[in-house]
Amino acid sequence: MPEPDLGSVPLTVTVPWHEEVLLEFVNSWVEEQRASGLVDAKVEYWIRGKGAEVERGPRWSVARDVVGWWQ
Repeated sequence: MPEPDLGSVPLTVTVPWHEEVLLEFVNSWVEEQRASGLVDAKVEYWIRGKGAEVERGPRWSVARDVVGWWQ
């Protein structure tokens, strides 16, 4: 986590010139995702690392789990 807090980062979606219908669709989709809490949940997980679990045990391995070369 960066210290001090860097605040929010703007995100943009480009839409072709004079495509008002597409622009309205994208804007409404973004607002819907914000209202549902999905955006905040993704920021908490991917940016702030909350909810990420530490891996337990060894990672899966072809040599160990398939071929059985070592335990």
